[in-house]
Amino acid sequence: QHFSWPRIAEDAAIGFGVGLALVAITWFLSRVLTPLQDLEREFRRVLGNVSTQRILALALLSGVAEELVFRGTLQPWIGYVATSIIFGCIHFVPSTVFLPWTLFALGAGFLFGWLFEYRDSLIAPIFAHVTVNALNLLLIVRGQRKT
Repeated sequence: QHFSWPRIAEDAAIGFGVGLALVAITWFLSRVLTPLQDLEREFRRVLGNVSTQRILALALLSGVAEELVFRGTLQPWIGYVATSIIFGCIHFVPSTVFLPWTLFALGAGFLFGWLFEYRDSLIAPIFAHVTVNALNLLLIVRGQRKT
C-alpha cells in the first residue's frame, strides 16, 4: 500500500469506531455479569488512584507496542489464529477473578487481527486497541462503572 492521508484517516476512524463499540459492549456486560463486576473492582484495587495522564500514556504505549509486535510482526509470520491465541495467553493471570480479562483479550486479539487483515494496515487495530485500553481504564479507575 502507498501512503495516503485519506486512507490513514479512514483506518483511524474504523479503528476508533471498533474500539468504541467494544467499550460499549464491555460496559453493558459489566452491568449484568457478576464476574465482570468483580474484575473491575480488582482492577480498581490494583491500579489505585492512577492519574488520567498515566492512563492515557499506558493505553497509547501498550496499544501501539502490542499491535506492532502481534499484528505487525507475529501475524504475518505465524498467522491470524496463532497470533490471536498468543495475544490472549499473554493476558493470563493465574487468578479466577482475571479470567474474564484473559477471555476478553483473546476475543480482542481475534478482532484486532481481523482488522489488520481486513484493512491491510496497522492503523485500524492500533486505534481500536488504544481506544479500548484508554476508555476502559478510565471508566474503571475513575469509578464511572460503579458496581
